[in-house]
Amino acid sequence: MFEQSDTASDVAERLGREMGPGAFSFVGRRVEAARQRSDHADVQFWNQIAHELAHRVERGQGVRTLDGKSDVWRFMQRIEYCRHRALKAEREAAAAKATTRRRELTDMATQWRDLALHAELIAQMAERADEREPVSSKAA
Repeated sequence: MFEQSDTASDVAERLGREMGPGAFSFVGRRVEAARQRSDHADVQFWNQIAHELAHRVERGQGVRTLDGKSDVWRFMQRIEYCRHRALKAEREAAAAKATTRRRELTDMATQWRDLALHAELIAQMAERADEREPVSSKAA
């Protein structure tokens, strides 16, 4: 799918062009899969791609739906941020010497992951609602 030599920017551009608003969800799933495999290099690579996608949106080059909406897209960026914070807390917990600190960081990571999951479910419901909305009311 991607070449070994592709940079995060190259991949972000291609995903944005080919997948549109679904690119961020795709990247989010790749980050989560890499996290579950404990593949830190892959997590970092996909997080860089998410970062690039987010910057493309902010610069006006980003992924938008045909009707110009990007609210769900921006929400998905926030979800990825939550996942990134969870990963950071997990790394710090693994390195923590004190049991209390390790427990606090693990709890923080769990809370960030829960927040990301909840937000993703809300985003999915919003996307489904947009899909069900009649075309005539979208134009208004």
